[in-house]
Amino acid sequence: MSTDLTTTSSRSPSPSPSGSDSDSSTPSRSSTPTPTSLPFPPLTHTHILNCALPTWYTLYRPHLPKTRILPLPASFISYLRADGIFLPPSNPTTSAYDNITTTSSGWDSDDDALHGYPNLAALAISQRERDEDSGNYSTTDTSDSEDDEAAPAQDPTLLFPTLHAQIIDTIASLGGAVFPKLDWSAPKDATWITPTNSLECRSPSEIYLVLKSSDFITHDLEYPFEGCVVAPEKEGEGEGEGEAQFPQVNYHLVLRKYFTVNPSVEFRCFVKNRVLVGLCQRDLNHFEFLRDMREEIVELVTGFYEKVLKATFPDDNFTFDVYIPRTQSKVWLMDINPWAQRTDPLLFSWLEILTLDETKIEKPELRLVNKDDPEAYCFNTPQYSAHKLPKEVVDAGMGGAASIQEFAQRWREIVNNMPDS
Repeated sequence: MSTDLTTTSSRSPSPSPSGSDSDSSTPSRSSTPTPTSLPFPPLTHTHILNCALPTWYTLYRPHLPKTRILPLPASFISYLRADGIFLPPSNPTTSAYDNITTTSSGWDSDDDALHGYPNLAALAISQRERDEDSGNYSTTDTSDSEDDEAAPAQDPTLLFPTLHAQIIDTIASLGGAVFPKLDWSAPKDATWITPTNSLECRSPSEIYLVLKSSDFITHDLEYPFEGCVVAPEKEGEGEGEGEAQFPQVNYHLVLRKYFTVNPSVEFRCFVKNRVLVGLCQRDLNHFEFLRDMREEIVELVTGFYEKVLKATFPDDNFTFDVYIPRTQSKVWLMDINPWAQRTDPLLFSWLEILTLDETKIEKPELRLVNKDDPEAYCFNTPQYSAHKLPKEVVDAGMGGAASIQEFAQRWREIVNNMPDS
């Protein structure tokens, strides 16, 4: 492959960024030593924040599926971080929400993307006080009593009633079904826990379930600035010498009107120094009809980038995901991702993208999965399958036979020590 990516037709995926590529057609690969680390520019927290959907939502709203953004209170973040999954009762007996009136009018204006219900917090406090008076909450230790086992579980939404009511209203305003995500990630690794094996959520409980079950969401909450360096203007401002100081993230719940996405026409696009250098399928299966659409896809995505993103997104390097319904010939912006190793390059490798000369790119290359590529049959492997097992099981499997034997022994000890039911 020459430096001009237009000379290569659809081809099989390159190896992972950390691997090497024996294909001599890769630019300068035969004469340039393979670097020991990927030559990414320094990753700053500003770039990560620029890629958060609430940051760019208003700017690109006409090009997004119908979306609503709800700011998350600290109580809900604590709920997501807490161990265990506690969901609202299917038939709540409390009256904390009885007097709440919600409306979806005016939500299509930019000013109404974020709303609040100021009286709900007082309602929740009042409800809790009534529960305490009725004995639903106790300050004494009753863990050993038989009555404690029969006591109903606390409704977690009493901790965030405003948000809970907003979610109910938002689901209704978006047609009764939504696709949830946080500022950066969607809980796609948690679809296995849902009855539909998808992220179609029709109630707040379904949203809470997938968010609390997702490793991707945990990463957003715990490590949003992983791999970031302190911006030059921030150096020396931290309390501890050499300690990286990053801003506190104001998290949001992003709810998108749910619709059935055809994965064959989702594409990931790569922008280097404000040049669209390539795009590829997001779904790594072979779709024969895409070959006849190559020129149209490249033309549509290039035109969209030049008109919408090139002069407006604040960073020179980033990736973005688009969806092109076959019946519309319209490009929908689905997400913007960091220019970092955490973003999957899919049919490219980060090494080839980072080392190519973007000044020689005349037209971006579209990479498709060929019929004979091994990746064309990846539908046999469930996506995010590693996330369906406990982390301890995955770690044991990666540690080899000795690690598996040790895990099995510890598991037998746990089972043998369990009390009879």
